[in-house]
Amino acid sequence: MQDKYIILPEQVCFDRNLSPMARLLYGVIASLSAKDGFCWAQNRFFADKFGVQPETISRAINSLESAGYIRLEFEGSGKEIRRIYTLDNFVIPLDEKINNPCEKSQGTLDEKVKHINTRDINKDICAFAQFWEAYPIVLRSRL
Repeated sequence: MQDKYIILPEQVCFDRNLSPMARLLYGVIASLSAKDGFCWAQNRFFADKFGVQPETISRAINSLESAGYIRLEFEGSGKEIRRIYTLDNFVIPLDEKINNPCEKSQGTLDEKVKHINTRDINKDICAFAQFWEAYPIVLRSRL
């Protein structure tokens, strides 16, 4: 039998504005989102797993959404299908004015997803751009 576990980002784990239930729930949602990039489980599923009432799960989901850790999308005329996206799976819309990812000003990010670590991604892009500029043009033409 394979061990299953959840991973909590440090900012979620130590967010004192979240209940312990909300913190654990985030980890389960993130784990269930690993395959498709979102979780479609309903409150009843989580309530059964944790041994609590669905209302408890609803409050935890609302607090995670209010804190910007998850985003909910609904489909169907009665919104019967729900998708839960964790902060790791958000698509970050960057300002169209961004031309150089190495510039200090990175444009605007949606306020709720500012905490996603884009600095590391931009450092990698900057490092590659610097490498590519230093790479001899003669060798580049052979690629």
